Amino acid sequence: MNFLLDPNVAYVMLVVGFVLAVLALFAPGTGLIEVGALFAIALAAYGMYNQPINWWALAVLILGVFPFLLALRKSRQVIFLGLSILALIIGSVFLFRTPEGKPAINPFVAILTSG
Repeated sequence: MNFLLDPNVAYVMLVVGFVLAVLALFAPGTGLIEVGALFAIALAAYGMYNQPINWWALAVLILGVFPFLLALRKSRQVIFLGLSILALIIGSVFLFRTPEGKPAINPFVAILTSG
């Protein structure tokens, strides 16, 4: 279970859990996707509990939802979608920090999961 303490694994499990939760909204009633989402988010929570978090990066992730919603509401507004993806990548990279204060998430992992 020590591999769950790696910030990259915890981040990927969190993303997988959220993706499965969204899929469960689109295909309700099966139970398998819901259990998978719950399991992935529980494993991510275990890994995240033991990591120091940059609260400003969490705020960037939350604020990145608003440009995404604007991109959905307004047609042909690619700038809002770009801002949302940029906020997602920056917030993801800096979400966890090492004891030295450096970002703990590999930027390539954040870019791959954001795309």
